[in-house]
Parts: sequence; C-alpha cells; structure tokens
Amino acid sequence: MTISAISSFSASQASNYQNYRQAFSQLANALQSGDLDAAKSAYDTVKSSPAAQGTGPFAQALQQIGQDL
Repeated sequence: MTISAISSFSASQASNYQNYRQAFSQLANALQSGDLDAAKSAYDTVKSSPAAQGTGPFAQALQQIGQDL
C-alpha cells in the first residue's frame, strides 16, 4: 500500500508560511507596543505574503496598515 501526500505543499512553502506568520505576529506586537520602526520592518515582510495580495479583506486591512505606517 502506498501513501501519497494530500497536497503539494513544499518545504519552502512551509518555511515561507512560517516566516509570514512570524512577521505578522511581530507586526501585531509592534503596533500594540507603539514600536513604529519594528512595525514598519515587520510590515515589509508581511506585505509580500500571498495573503496580502489581491482585494480580499486581509489584503485591504494590510494596505490600510501600510498607509498608516
């Protein structure tokens, strides 16, 4: 019996996901603490995530955060 992967989620995609997730967490923490430089740095990473592209609610929220920074 052969077991195959359910999805084609590669190791690099998993790594990118973790990087975006960590950057989003850092963005939230920086915004809550008022650390503008850290927020800008984290935002630069988050804005390149696939979820930040397009016109969905998450992308729109990130665009607004970017404008506010």
